[in-house]
Amino acid sequence: MQAIQDFAAQVYLQADHWHAAIKAERSPEQVVSDFLTTLEKDPSGNSSLSELSQFLSAEVQSGHPLPGLLGIENAYRSFGIRNVTINEAGNRVRVDAGLNYVSPVNRSFILTQDSYNNWQISTFITYAVPALAIPDNTAGAESAILSYVQAIQDHQPQTAWSWLSDMAQQQSDLADLAVQSNSIEQISPTTIKLIADSQGSLIYAANLWVQSSASNVNSWQTGENQRWFSLVNTDLGWRIDQVSSQPLG
Repeated sequence: MQAIQDFAAQVYLQADHWHAAIKAERSPEQVVSDFLTTLEKDPSGNSSLSELSQFLSAEVQSGHPLPGLLGIENAYRSFGIRNVTINEAGNRVRVDAGLNYVSPVNRSFILTQDSYNNWQISTFITYAVPALAIPDNTAGAESAILSYVQAIQDHQPQTAWSWLSDMAQQQSDLADLAVQSNSIEQISPTTIKLIADSQGSLIYAANLWVQSSASNVNSWQTGENQRWFSLVNTDLGWRIDQVSSQPLG
């Protein structure tokens, strides 16, 4: 009888933990909503770090204020979730939101899952160009940057190569791309900012958080790295035309 009671108690405890875990799961939209709600109440951003990935949180803690990374200087009155996009592999979600000031501003959030399958914000996408000048299909351009960086991290230079434009492929060396990939253990884009839109091309400034490998023979440094990406719209969609460690445009 005692053994049955002990077994029942153990099953009950496991079931209670299981229900608690189910209740704790949040959708990407809810994570962004909770992040923005917390940030609205505490504009310093200190209360919002728990919603961020390891590398985005590290960038904040290294001296970059969260409101500055997000490109907001004053508290917003309200916000709304506008759109949710899941990439084909299902391992990355983009959530678009509008923050209401005197006039609304658009911000996008890239979310990935941690080792416990919880969604966390890993990248902020912001816009320095006037709101009316933002092309409608920038999501494809930003996805090209994210996919390129992901391929570099996964040590798949051929896949990264496929995200380059024809001109970029002609001017670069696949072997050099492989060396770049082998020079890092992990790379994560923390902020991607659209800074120019002219003559059918887009220019982004991106902060990349890197853990370099022991065999690093490239220009990557452990910690924050900044790169500029120029993209052009091709028959296959947006492709990267140039990657530079110096400002473009």
